[in-house]
Amino acid sequence: MGTFIEHLYRNSQVIIAYNNMGLKMCGRYCLHLKSCTAVNYNSVSLLCELLAGTSTDTNTTMKDFRNSAIHTWSLTDDSCYPNPCSGRERCVRTKTEAYVCLTISTPCDDVICQNGGTCKNGPSTFTCQCVEGFIGTFCEASPCDDVICLNSGTCKNGPSTFTCQCVNGYIGTFCEEEFVKVRLVNGVNSLEGRVEIYVNETWGTICDDEFGDEEASVICGMLGYYEAGSVPYSDAHFGEGYGSIVLDDLNCFGTEADIFDCQSNGLFQHDCDHSEDAGVVCQEDFMKVRLVDGYHSLEGRVEIYVNGTWGTICDDEFGDEEASVICGMLGYYEAGSVPYSGAYFGEGYGSIVLDDLNCTGTETDIFDCQSNGLFQHNCEHSEDAGVVCQGCFGFAEVFGIVRSAIDVITVLKIKFGSCTASNIFGSSVPSDQKIQTRANQSCLISNEELFVEQK
Repeated sequence: MGTFIEHLYRNSQVIIAYNNMGLKMCGRYCLHLKSCTAVNYNSVSLLCELLAGTSTDTNTTMKDFRNSAIHTWSLTDDSCYPNPCSGRERCVRTKTEAYVCLTISTPCDDVICQNGGTCKNGPSTFTCQCVEGFIGTFCEASPCDDVICLNSGTCKNGPSTFTCQCVNGYIGTFCEEEFVKVRLVNGVNSLEGRVEIYVNETWGTICDDEFGDEEASVICGMLGYYEAGSVPYSDAHFGEGYGSIVLDDLNCFGTEADIFDCQSNGLFQHDCDHSEDAGVVCQEDFMKVRLVDGYHSLEGRVEIYVNGTWGTICDDEFGDEEASVICGMLGYYEAGSVPYSGAYFGEGYGSIVLDDLNCTGTETDIFDCQSNGLFQHNCEHSEDAGVVCQGCFGFAEVFGIVRSAIDVITVLKIKFGSCTASNIFGSSVPSDQKIQTRANQSCLISNEELFVEQK
């Protein structure tokens, strides 16, 4: 209630302005006050203004306000004035047409929402609106209360659920699944291929700019292979990838546990295309010899590991016997090894470790052969030696069935022309798969030594 100070209503006192009601309802609100007059009804906004004056006040007749321009002001409705209701009290009309303040109970009256929650009344019940990080009827619980994130994962509360933030190498709702963020694609076996890394729920490639031994060793280490002897490949040697190029201008020390610990231009920052996708060839075990820059892992420039670094072999006196020893060290079939001279697979860099090698072909280690001695040479990298080895390739055929008290085992016979091997341990390799073995000389293999390549 209040007095309209601009005196357009003169001696009248404003009771209230109602909106959203019909004309008849507007007049009905004045029935309990003899001096009340309903004026200025607006049929568009449905605004109704109620005035109170004395019974002898001639200034409060309807005709005085029929054309009034006042339509927008309003005051709080409290028929219990001058003793207004407060708090949860509400002004109600009694059967005797008197107005009194009554306390109204609500569902939230006896509710305490915890942890900063706010109680909201509904038609017949309440709802605790919880702050972020809490759930429950009374906001009493945290989503992480009953959650155990595995493998050093950390639980983080969300608005209504939890998230396990996993350390590198693990994924899953509870970090329960081991996951490697790198893979090798399009190689002859699992040891080699185009490098692809997992970022933002998709696989992408690495550009070969600055991609060398150190970067290759980090990749192979992430895959669980021996880091020393890792061979980098450039120019999409294992085929062009597709999708995003994730990293470019990598700069690793070789000691990092994760490729993302190395310096780079940043994610998806590159100036290359998939014709420069990087690849690697890894080593299951540490070998003192590797083949570099060949078309596949069976060929390349010979490099040997001495004093913590890789160096080359000069092609002076390098022939069939020397090539067979190199191929034997790598686990390939020794017979048929082909030597190459004149830096056929490209010039290396760094030290030239051996020169004037003289092997009989029966040695198991290149350092068992005679030579001028370590780093004693009279040649340049234009004379770096290379080899092409003969792997045992062929197709698996079902050779027979072995029945035991425990299981039924399929035995495979693998034909390679002059080289035949039987897998006596059984294998899950289909008979239409191409098999490469890496056993010495006889190609006799066990199940663990099978490498699979699609036809």
